[in-house]
Amino acid sequence: MAAAVRPNIDQLAEVEPFLTSLVDRESTRYLIFTGDLPSPASPVHPAGGIDLGSLCVRPYAGAPGFFNRCLITPVIKVAVRRIQEEIPDGMMVTQRIRDRDAWGRPTDYVDVPLYPGDEAESLKRSYAPWGLREIEVLRGRHQTEVSAMRLNSFFFPQWPDLPETVDEIIAHLEQRQQAAKHDTNRIILVAVGETLLEAAQANKNWMFGFVEASHAQMSSPPTDPNYKAKYDAVDLHFLDRLGMQRRDQDLQTMVSTQELIGRVLTNQGLTNNQGLTAEQFTIAMQSILKANSEHLAQVMEKTLQASLHHAEAPPPVTTPPEQEIPFDPRFDEQVLKSEPADQKIEPPELDEFGQVKKKKK
Repeated sequence: MAAAVRPNIDQLAEVEPFLTSLVDRESTRYLIFTGDLPSPASPVHPAGGIDLGSLCVRPYAGAPGFFNRCLITPVIKVAVRRIQEEIPDGMMVTQRIRDRDAWGRPTDYVDVPLYPGDEAESLKRSYAPWGLREIEVLRGRHQTEVSAMRLNSFFFPQWPDLPETVDEIIAHLEQRQQAAKHDTNRIILVAVGETLLEAAQANKNWMFGFVEASHAQMSSPPTDPNYKAKYDAVDLHFLDRLGMQRRDQDLQTMVSTQELIGRVLTNQGLTNNQGLTAEQFTIAMQSILKANSEHLAQVMEKTLQASLHHAEAPPPVTTPPEQEIPFDPRFDEQVLKSEPADQKIEPPELDEFGQVKKKKK
């Protein structure tokens, strides 16, 4: 009987990462997106969301590729049918089928697998800054098992009725997180809740950055290639989700004021006959002070005070005249009587050590 051949340890070490990555590649993933983009009301997507166009994304409600707002969504393995001639050599296929194409011609087809691991990692690389997150504690679990946990019902029991602003979403999730700590399933619930909170905070940061970028474009001069005249639909939607006030009117005022200030600075002397009155200059500078930072406001305020031609000059600083003291002859007579004018002061006599000699009595 031949002896069994033991595998080389080094060979196993090389194969193990490959096997692990292959298993992880085929594992079902679960992603969450707590935000949305502006879209018309739809009975299929009543809470809104975002369409990322992935065939592996199979939401519980709606078409493939759509992430419903605040709904945990699985990413699964699917097969895409392709014409065999278009498939490169060496690509893995699941089955070969002979069928007719759109023109009725016999054609060989193959089913090409799309793996959830590959798709999930690709989606996270692209949309993590937007707030897309993977719930890693659920990775590899079967959809039936995850559905039985009723995670969506626990964290958003009123779905699709959701809070309007992202801060309200975060506050709601914090409350549910506290409830999760006292649930019998608390280990998984707390882990899921932490990911949901992280996703909501990341989505908030992304929306705020998006709106601030629009504000920067709107505050640019119209000659700037990045100038933006007004809010678009996405800006207005994100302002509502963030609970922020519109700033387009203030920004337009600031742009026109900056143009006015530009005219001021190009006019040497700032006189009234150069197209700008002192009152216009004052209004322009005050608008700039209101719209800019505190440090710039202090600098501009000094410029304003120094540049206004019609400002009243401060009164000259004068010192009061010294008061003359009236002559009193009686005071001089008393001084003369107490200190005779011919009194002489002689230096003291010193001994050999430089000390003042004591006078003998």
